[in-house]
Amino acid sequence: MDVSLGIISVALALITLIAIWINSCHTYWAKRGVETLHTTPLIGNTQNIWLLKEPMMLNLKRTYDHFKAKGKKYAGYYFLMKPIFVPIDLDLIKAIGVNDFNHFTDHIGQLDEKGDPLSNHLFNLKGDRWKFIRPKISATFTSGKLKGMFDGMLSYSKQLADLIDKMADRTKAIDIERISLLYTSDIIIYNVFGVKSRMLMGEEFEFERCLKKFHGADFKNALHKLITFTLPDLYTALSLKTFDKRMTNFFMNFVKQHLEQRSKSNLKQKDFVQLLLECGSTSNGESERPLSLEEICGQYLVYFFAGTDTVARAISFTLFELSLNKDLQEKARDEIKSVRKNFNGELCYEGVLKMKYLANCITETLRKHPPAMITTRVCTKKYKIPDTDVTIEKGTYVLIPIYAIHMDPEYFPNPEIYDPDRFSDGTKTNPNSFAYMPAGVGPRMCLGFKFGVLEASIVLSLLLSRFKFSVHPDTKMPLKYDAWAFSPHPSPPIKLVAERIDKL
Repeated sequence: MDVSLGIISVALALITLIAIWINSCHTYWAKRGVETLHTTPLIGNTQNIWLLKEPMMLNLKRTYDHFKAKGKKYAGYYFLMKPIFVPIDLDLIKAIGVNDFNHFTDHIGQLDEKGDPLSNHLFNLKGDRWKFIRPKISATFTSGKLKGMFDGMLSYSKQLADLIDKMADRTKAIDIERISLLYTSDIIIYNVFGVKSRMLMGEEFEFERCLKKFHGADFKNALHKLITFTLPDLYTALSLKTFDKRMTNFFMNFVKQHLEQRSKSNLKQKDFVQLLLECGSTSNGESERPLSLEEICGQYLVYFFAGTDTVARAISFTLFELSLNKDLQEKARDEIKSVRKNFNGELCYEGVLKMKYLANCITETLRKHPPAMITTRVCTKKYKIPDTDVTIEKGTYVLIPIYAIHMDPEYFPNPEIYDPDRFSDGTKTNPNSFAYMPAGVGPRMCLGFKFGVLEASIVLSLLLSRFKFSVHPDTKMPLKYDAWAFSPHPSPPIKLVAERIDKL
């Protein structure tokens, strides 16, 4: 009897301690004078995510909308039991992202150099290593380099247009995001390695499998990303990896073989890979540790995965919105026709840059369907919020709610309406306001943003020259995002119909 009572007492004590610990986790922000929405034990503010009622960006938007309406400049948020800081005021976002960047230098992301070598990519890199590699990679995206990539992009754009031409029928559904993803993959492979890829032509199936695996909006993939971003200790304890073994082996072998071929031929191209190989040299003649094979693969992988899916969605969402707004589609087509006439009917780099309305269409697409619905920071040095008594402790996670800000009527009136003219001369939101940030904010914003916009501009100008697009009846309306997706994945996929027109 005494033994039974002892066991019961110990069990009750443990339950009490666990309950106290759980409760203390959700009082973190209250103790610091930061308000949060009502929390649920264990899962914090994420109940609707786990119930598949809304994706994370909409879940975070509720926090933003609630406290923005109350005039708050920031709020607290709990992902499970992890306390996260959410800046609302644009000046505070500017401080975190730019002015006081030295307090928030890192992204959320798990870097495990020994156990997970391919986690050594630019997004994950911390401190001095990030500072060293970033300018090396940014050198691939200068205006001169982008102009040199134009012909390759145009060639693959023509392949995509020819593929759509085979499917052009008033009743045939086109999975525009899938084929756009093959197009962007071909371009990335070509521009990174100088290797002519033929994914659009039905080859390189392993690359497509890797893309589906990485970007898949399923429970397993979503759970992996959630743990990666919010539960670093569990990530390490479970020995999780950025990519599965098959994917890792495929990319490692692909990169290794390419580097060996380049070494044997003594070939030195001024491309992405060559810049990475030269990372061991500095301008003052001093030598620093060169990048390892794993680090080179890591940079390539983030370039490949970040530069394919995001641009493919920009293309498909732009065509989707223009399919719903036929007058805007005609306006874009008229501009393309007018500009091409000035260049003897040809599509050229200078001509694409003059297509201002098409640029506004892409800009508006990236507002309404931003490729990164949120961007992250980690507080790397204790930070006192200006004009408050609130201090953000070192190690605190920060989520900047890009999607919520893009859909804020204070900055973008009637945000649900697709309106490219909101970005025309005289009406464009002041970029210094930080209300528009599809590429993120500050020094850690996406380096390949201009590359992606050029890529989308070329293919859209060509497709709109050859086809009229409309929404296929199989596309479920209103459009909804997949609840497991971290980026705007329509579920089910967008299906369009293409109708041939006379070439411009």
